[in-house]
Amino acid sequence: MIKRAGIIAAAFLLLATACSDDNVIRDCFSCKCNPAYCPPKFEELTKRSNVLNNFAVAHNKRDIGHYDALLDDNFTFFYDEPRAVGPPVTVQWDRVADVASTSALFAGVEWMDFDLDLGSLTWAEVPAPGGTENWYSTTVFYHFTIKIGNTTYIPNPGASAQFTVRNAGTSKAPKWQLVELRDLGGPTAFSAAVTAATEPTTYGLIKAKFRS
Repeated sequence: MIKRAGIIAAAFLLLATACSDDNVIRDCFSCKCNPAYCPPKFEELTKRSNVLNNFAVAHNKRDIGHYDALLDDNFTFFYDEPRAVGPPVTVQWDRVADVASTSALFAGVEWMDFDLDLGSLTWAEVPAPGGTENWYSTTVFYHFTIKIGNTTYIPNPGASAQFTVRNAGTSKAPKWQLVELRDLGGPTAFSAAVTAATEPTTYGLIKAKFRS
């Protein structure tokens, strides 16, 4: 029994040593010991999926510099503006307006938690306007909790967005950038969990609050 206890103690000591660069026992459920515990970080734009990763990280860090770097020179943002009567109207704006509204959003919220479902991305090849190149689109669900003043905003159930990217680099040195973002929103649905201080909405309508 003593011998077995000594083996177990040695195993724990080895694990603690492996998880520390200064031989101090630390929590091994950590980024250093297990990459699964590492928070998302900005990635080089060498892969299409990294555009979506950086989009979410930029929102969580409220980093307008990294967000700006994601956007193609000809970027366009689309979202639906609801009307009292009839179907919603699709609104769009260009890169300059989008950076301005996103910058104001990052500065104006009290806190933000933003996430994209990136588990299994499916990309569709689409011809660019004019047929000079091919772009790639994927649609993902998004989730957020954004507090502005006394109101906490959450997405409508099933809210999603279509991300369209293009290679602004070369085949040997790709640099993927976001050329179009279409907020597809989601159907408005009543939820018993919604209170007066919690309002379901869409990403586009949140950004529109900060458009000058």
